[in-house]
Amino acid sequence: MSRFSSRDAPSLGKRCALVYFARSLVFNGLENIVPQAFLLRWAGGNRDELLMSCLVASSLSAIAGALLSRRVGRFLDASSRGTRNILLLVLWVGLSGCWMGMFAVRRYLDFLVLTCVVAASVELVFNVMDNRYVQAQSGAALDGHLSRATVAQMMAITVGPFYYALFQGFRVNAGVVTALCIGLVVTVLTTYSPLRHDRGPGGVGSLNRNWTRPNLRRSDALFLIFSCAMFSSSVVMASNCIYILREFYRVDNAVQLGGMAIGCSSVCGIFAIALYRFAPIRRARTNPSPAAVLRAGFFVATLYLFAVVMLLVKVVPAYGYFLTLACLAGCAYGLFQLTTRQYASSRIAHAGSEHVLTWFNLLQSVASLAGFLTGLVVSLLSAWLDASYAVMVIGTMALYVLLALMALTLLGLEAGRASKGPGRWKARHAQTEGSDTVV
Repeated sequence: MSRFSSRDAPSLGKRCALVYFARSLVFNGLENIVPQAFLLRWAGGNRDELLMSCLVASSLSAIAGALLSRRVGRFLDASSRGTRNILLLVLWVGLSGCWMGMFAVRRYLDFLVLTCVVAASVELVFNVMDNRYVQAQSGAALDGHLSRATVAQMMAITVGPFYYALFQGFRVNAGVVTALCIGLVVTVLTTYSPLRHDRGPGGVGSLNRNWTRPNLRRSDALFLIFSCAMFSSSVVMASNCIYILREFYRVDNAVQLGGMAIGCSSVCGIFAIALYRFAPIRRARTNPSPAAVLRAGFFVATLYLFAVVMLLVKVVPAYGYFLTLACLAGCAYGLFQLTTRQYASSRIAHAGSEHVLTWFNLLQSVASLAGFLTGLVVSLLSAWLDASYAVMVIGTMALYVLLALMALTLLGLEAGRASKGPGRWKARHAQTEGSDTVV
């Protein structure tokens, strides 16, 4: 498998962090402020229905882009360097043009089409580059890369709401998007490294099976269920933070204070990642086993569930109490992001499989779709049952975390069976096409 030298790998990690930052910044706008601001400014009646259709369409487009990324990545790998650079450049310029157009159009249909194109394109390019960044690094370089990538994403989640709330005009966004596009073009064109195949016995590519058929283990599927449940709970919390403050905690200025709580929770997540990254007792987890995922997963899920339950108990009905719990949930979410990305990346770095990482990356869109639909269902149920919407939302968040804990329990049983039999967790190279070995 082709890799950069250990001397180049750290430099690659620092440069490509911009790709992770840009992806999270764009999706933060697509899922939160940008559609709402457009509808408030230009749409007439039925804004709730229009907003829901826009959010669902963008999530489905992002999922489609992620699924298409494997085919596009293979095509780019097979192309010459000049052709590949031209295609990537055209894709980034087109993406940037569509993103700027979202702040210039006035018709809802035009805005919806541009939103779908941006969502699909961003997810496509991100998955192509993410798989190649992980494949190009190993050891301490990969460990540092994953930490920087997670911090970059958390920073985008922190900065995004403030940026989109302050700047909705075309001119400002055109300048920002142009500068960001130039940096991304330079980063992508200088850090793209095609995925290679090792040569096996008889000249057969040892990784060919991984390009032609999925190789998800049962433990991988349970890991993805756990991750999706945690992502969904966080989406429900972020999208209903203002409602919880206003209706359940009776706090004035809920919009401003809710945005501050979301920003502070992201900052606490970055702080937790830094502690994990530089703590003397921490060991590198660049090839974590299901047992390591269990230990980290139970800790972060339990911590997150504690914050949600205490949010529902409302021991002190004050904003300071709410902010403390939001920061606690942010610490758990930051550690969850880092440790789960380490596991997903280890499957391509050590087992030659890009499927887990690709599915992990599109979980954000799947969770967004699940979170939006959850909000719709809960709103209908609360009206039908004449119950508090805020209380039902907090209960739904807790149910998602309980689902995550159930998936972890099943993962523990699966890991226990694997450790006793021949299917013990060890990264093994795939054999020739006629082999029954599953990696």
